[in-house]
Amino acid sequence: MAEQQHISDMFVDRHKTFLAHVMPQAHKEYDISLQSISGWLGPSYRRRTFHEAQELARRYVVPWLKPEQEKAEKEYRRVALRFVEMANEFLKELANAGIPELGRNAPCSRSGVRISGTL
Repeated sequence: MAEQQHISDMFVDRHKTFLAHVMPQAHKEYDISLQSISGWLGPSYRRRTFHEAQELARRYVVPWLKPEQEKAEKEYRRVALRFVEMANEFLKELANAGIPELGRNAPCSRSGVRISGTL
Protein backbone atom coordinates (compact mmCIF):
# COMPACT_ATOMS: atom_id res chain seq x y z
CA MET A 1 0.00 0.00 0.00
CA ALA A 2 2.88 2.36 0.74
CA GLU A 3 4.30 1.77 -2.75
CA GLN A 4 0.95 2.57 -4.31
CA GLN A 5 0.70 5.80 -2.32
CA HIS A 6 4.28 6.74 -3.20
CA ILE A 7 3.63 6.27 -6.93
CA SER A 8 0.33 8.14 -6.72
CA ASP A 9 1.98 11.07 -4.92
CA MET A 10 4.82 11.12 -7.45
CA PHE A 11 2.43 11.36 -10.41
CA VAL A 12 0.27 13.99 -8.71
CA ASP A 13 3.40 16.10 -8.19
CA ARG A 14 4.48 15.58 -11.81
CA HIS A 15 1.00 16.57 -12.99
CA LYS A 16 1.00 19.73 -10.89
CA THR A 17 4.46 20.65 -12.18
CA PHE A 18 3.35 20.12 -15.77
CA LEU A 19 0.26 22.29 -15.33
CA ALA A 20 2.19 25.06 -13.58
CA HIS A 21 4.66 25.06 -16.46
CA VAL A 22 2.24 25.04 -19.42
CA MET A 23 -0.88 26.82 -18.22
CA PRO A 24 0.40 30.41 -18.47
CA GLN A 25 1.42 29.95 -22.12
CA ALA A 26 -1.70 27.93 -22.95
CA HIS A 27 -3.89 30.70 -21.49
CA LYS A 28 -2.10 33.30 -23.62
CA GLU A 29 -2.55 31.23 -26.76
CA TYR A 30 -6.20 30.61 -25.95
CA ASP A 31 -6.84 34.30 -25.40
CA ILE A 32 -5.24 35.11 -28.75
CA SER A 33 -7.29 32.44 -30.52
CA LEU A 34 -10.50 33.77 -28.95
CA GLN A 35 -9.82 37.17 -30.48
CA SER A 36 -9.92 35.62 -33.96
CA ILE A 37 -13.34 34.04 -33.39
CA SER A 38 -16.21 36.25 -34.45
CA GLY A 39 -19.37 36.47 -32.43
CA TRP A 40 -19.83 36.24 -28.72
CA LEU A 41 -22.96 34.17 -28.18
CA GLY A 42 -24.61 31.00 -29.28
CA PRO A 43 -23.81 27.39 -30.08
CA SER A 44 -21.55 28.22 -33.02
CA TYR A 45 -19.31 30.38 -30.83
CA ARG A 46 -19.19 27.70 -28.12
CA ARG A 47 -18.24 25.01 -30.65
CA ARG A 48 -15.38 27.14 -32.02
CA THR A 49 -14.08 28.02 -28.55
CA PHE A 50 -14.25 24.37 -27.44
CA HIS A 51 -12.44 23.34 -30.60
CA GLU A 52 -9.66 25.84 -29.87
CA ALA A 53 -9.36 24.59 -26.29
CA GLN A 54 -9.19 20.97 -27.49
CA GLU A 55 -6.48 21.80 -30.02
CA LEU A 56 -4.42 23.54 -27.35
CA ALA A 57 -4.85 20.58 -25.04
CA ARG A 58 -3.69 18.19 -27.78
CA ARG A 59 -0.62 20.30 -28.51
CA TYR A 60 0.43 20.44 -24.88
CA VAL A 61 -0.91 17.25 -23.28
CA VAL A 62 -0.28 14.55 -25.88
CA PRO A 63 3.51 15.07 -25.99
CA TRP A 64 3.57 15.06 -22.17
CA LEU A 65 1.54 11.85 -21.86
CA LYS A 66 3.94 9.52 -23.69
CA PRO A 67 6.85 9.96 -21.24
CA GLU A 68 4.39 9.83 -18.34
CA GLN A 69 3.04 6.51 -19.58
CA GLU A 70 6.59 5.16 -19.95
CA LYS A 71 7.41 6.29 -16.41
CA ALA A 72 4.22 4.68 -15.08
CA GLU A 73 5.05 1.39 -16.78
CA LYS A 74 8.59 1.49 -15.40
CA GLU A 75 7.28 2.11 -11.87
CA TYR A 76 4.69 -0.65 -12.26
CA ARG A 77 7.39 -3.13 -13.30
CA ARG A 78 9.58 -2.10 -10.37
CA VAL A 79 6.79 -2.56 -7.85
CA ALA A 80 5.60 -5.83 -9.43
CA LEU A 81 9.13 -7.25 -9.29
CA ARG A 82 9.44 -6.19 -5.66
CA PHE A 83 6.14 -7.93 -4.87
CA VAL A 84 7.28 -11.15 -6.59
CA GLU A 85 10.57 -11.06 -4.67
CA MET A 86 8.71 -10.60 -1.38
CA ALA A 87 6.32 -13.45 -2.24
CA ASN A 88 9.21 -15.74 -3.19
CA GLU A 89 10.98 -14.94 0.09
CA PHE A 90 7.81 -15.68 2.02
CA LEU A 91 7.38 -19.02 0.23
CA LYS A 92 11.02 -19.92 0.93
CA GLU A 93 10.49 -19.19 4.61
CA LEU A 94 7.40 -21.39 4.60
CA ALA A 95 9.29 -24.19 2.83
CA ASN A 96 12.09 -23.94 5.41
CA ALA A 97 9.64 -23.99 8.32
CA GLY A 98 9.61 -27.77 8.29
CA ILE A 99 5.93 -28.17 7.54
CA PRO A 100 5.77 -30.76 4.71
CA GLU A 101 2.47 -29.54 3.29
CA LEU A 102 3.90 -26.04 2.85
CA GLY A 103 7.17 -27.24 1.33
CA ARG A 104 5.40 -28.39 -1.83
CA ASN A 105 4.68 -24.80 -2.89
CA ALA A 106 7.53 -23.83 -5.17
CA PRO A 107 8.47 -20.16 -5.28
CA CYS A 108 7.00 -18.23 -8.20
CA SER A 109 9.23 -17.43 -11.13
CA ARG A 110 10.36 -13.88 -11.84
CA SER A 111 9.56 -14.53 -15.48
CA GLY A 112 5.94 -14.85 -14.41
CA VAL A 113 5.69 -11.07 -14.11
CA ARG A 114 4.20 -9.67 -17.28
CA ILE A 115 3.04 -6.22 -18.29
CA SER A 116 1.04 -5.21 -21.30
CA GLY A 117 1.94 -2.25 -23.47
CA THR A 118 -0.59 -0.01 -21.78
CA LEU A 119 -1.78 0.35 -18.21
